[in-house]
Amino acid sequence: MAQQSISRFWQRFKQSRIAIVSLMICSFWILMALIGPLIVSPLPYSCEWRGEKVYPLWNPHQVDSIIDPIQPKLYSEIRWDTLPLEDVSWALIPYGTQGNSEHKEMKPFARQIPKGANQALTGRFRHHLGTNREGRDILAILILGSRNALLFSIIAVGIAALLGILIGSTMGYLGDRGWAQSRGVVFGALLGIIPAWFYGFQVRGFVIEDAVGFGVVGQVLLSLMIALGILVLFVWLGHQLTRWAWWQKSVPIPLDLILLKCIELIESLPIIMLVISLGAIFGKNVWFFMLCLGLISWTGIARLVRGEMLRVRSLDYIQAAQALGLKRRQIIWQHALPNALPAVVVVLLTSLGGAVLIESGLSFLGLVNENASWGGLLTNAREEGFENWWVIVLPGLAIFSLVISINLVGEKLRDVWDPKTTE
Repeated sequence: MAQQSISRFWQRFKQSRIAIVSLMICSFWILMALIGPLIVSPLPYSCEWRGEKVYPLWNPHQVDSIIDPIQPKLYSEIRWDTLPLEDVSWALIPYGTQGNSEHKEMKPFARQIPKGANQALTGRFRHHLGTNREGRDILAILILGSRNALLFSIIAVGIAALLGILIGSTMGYLGDRGWAQSRGVVFGALLGIIPAWFYGFQVRGFVIEDAVGFGVVGQVLLSLMIALGILVLFVWLGHQLTRWAWWQKSVPIPLDLILLKCIELIESLPIIMLVISLGAIFGKNVWFFMLCLGLISWTGIARLVRGEMLRVRSLDYIQAAQALGLKRRQIIWQHALPNALPAVVVVLLTSLGGAVLIESGLSFLGLVNENASWGGLLTNAREEGFENWWVIVLPGLAIFSLVISINLVGEKLRDVWDPKTTE
């Protein structure tokens, strides 16, 4: 049954040639991201040096005294192309992301003669897409840059998806009256908000201000733990009040309304400006930017999941599950949420394309330290001028092709899952 469903799905999907081409483009960049370090490297796969067989590409962190017996170097720090190697097997693209002063501004469709050399580069040693002013190989950066762009996007969108699905499903299923607590617990929580904020952040404000770089994140997390601990303590004290009958009465908590106001507050903030500001505070750490983007961009997914859950929870099979006495989390995760996932997948793909643009924008602005990035190439292109057109056009085409293909695949998936939409 599952195979027939997948077969029908694929039959509908492949009716669109644009969707098939877009899927092929996405698959190409994913493949380049996976095998990029194996086909783009200045280190040879294997070679023979002074009668010894070595494998630099497979052991880049190997320490050896090949060049200098007094000061051993890592394989990755050795200029293998300057050594008289024997029986050498080079990578498909034998260049890295570092510059080479002898290979500056080589055009992609012309003879490429390094400075001080008499012969042009041929075969795999040719810069097939040219170089920039620093002598960096454009093709090598495009291939390795796809790895950074997709890794950044997948992690950021994954964090946003996890938060959005958890919060959105809770909002949609519980609503404003689906979750209730005793008066004692509610009173304790409300009473603990002020001391939790005071001792968690107000008292420790100077510590957070004096922290430098990524240490600020640790101090903020510590303040959150202190505030949460104080809040839990007050909730426990409030629970003790339930020994008296009046405090035992349940009070519905408008969870949906509270979280919607939080979503509106987050969406009112300009994401790119917030990310740039935080980057100026915490430094050029790409992992921090991934976490920051994921913690900010979950609101759209949460809204979508909430809407789907509001629709699904009134269906007959959900009411039947409730009548059978199934636990609330079983109904949400096993019965209600799977019906909302198709729409979520489409939004995730669109968010993935947006995250690629944000990563390129951060690299373009110099806020991310990456040796291989498409946005970083465009930054250098401002100094190159249009006379070196390949430095501008090629990374721009890479960004455009990946983003537009992801969006087109997402649109076709939406059409396949929803028969009411028109192509």
